[in-house]
Order: sequence, then structure tokens, then C-alpha cells
Amino acid sequence: NKHFPVLVKAAKTLGSYQLRNRATVVGNICNASPAADMAGPLLVLGASVLAGNESGGREILLKDFFLGVKKNALEIGEFVKAIKVPAYFRDAKSGYIKASRIKGHDLGICNVAMCRVNGTLKVSIGSCAITPVLLPDFDSIKINNKLVIDTALKSINPIDDIRGSKDYREHLVKVFINRLLAKGNSH
Repeated sequence: NKHFPVLVKAAKTLGSYQLRNRATVVGNICNASPAADMAGPLLVLGASVLAGNESGGREILLKDFFLGVKKNALEIGEFVKAIKVPAYFRDAKSGYIKASRIKGHDLGICNVAMCRVNGTLKVSIGSCAITPVLLPDFDSIKINNKLVIDTALKSINPIDDIRGSKDYREHLVKVFINRLLAKGNSH
């Protein structure tokens, strides 16, 4: 909570209290849901997955881990040994906002995570494409809300479903980016 508060904030939105006491972060990302609550914060923190099997292992950047809805980059026989978050992101200013139909345990209609470290702004969006989306890095000194929002809207492809419409998801992306930028991505 002290060094990576965005992870704690997102984890508190994951499922119900009972589920959070049984579930794992690894399970959340291996499920490869576009709405995975932990994916966005881990993406903006530059995380990678340490995957392995009986004959060795490899490191996969999380941004390359999600291949589609319920599809990840693990090969047959591989499992996730660990998730690695670079110390570089320790104490970075960060934020996370999620909207769901009901409080607590519903899949997100939209979520946005943001991290600002050493002049770079990183932004991810969930539930608005077939995978969680990590936007290209922004120069946080020259950044403006319009640039981030325009880039976000060009990078996502939300659908209409029972949880929300495409238009509503696009609206939430704009609102959440504005809110997180207004807060300065503070802890």
C-alpha cells in the first residue's frame, strides 16, 4: 500500500470480500478478461509475468501477455511463477477508477489506471477492447487532457453489451481520464 497504492486500490474493487480472500492476482490476469481489475494497474507499472515449466522459464511483458478475450501468451504446460513490477515505479503517483453496474463485485463497465513517474505518464484502459489497453507513453510535462483522451479513443474499441453501451464506455473513458489528470495521479 505504501509503495504501489494503485495495486491496492484496484484489488479492493475486485469481486466480493469473500472472493478477494480466495482469488489471486495471477488468476485475475491469467483469465485474460478485458475487464480484469488488476491488469490496468500492472500495465501502467511496467509489470511482466515470469512464466515457466519443468524445463525452464521466460519473462513476458504484461503488455504482450493478453492476446484476446480469455487468451493469454502462456504455452501448453506453462504456468505463472511470479509477477514482476520494476522498482523504478516504486512510489510513483498513480490512480485507478472503475465503474460497474453494482458496487463491489460486478465486472467493470470501464476502468482506467494511470501512473506518472520521472516525466512519463502511462495510461491503461479496461473493458473497452478485446484486451486491456496500454496507451503509448506521454510526456507528463507537455501533456494535455485532450491529447490523452484522443489517443485513448483511437486505441479502444468498446462494444455494446448488457453492462453498458459503446457510447457510455467512451464517455466514461473521457471522464475518468479527466478525473485522474485533475488529481495529478496522487496516491
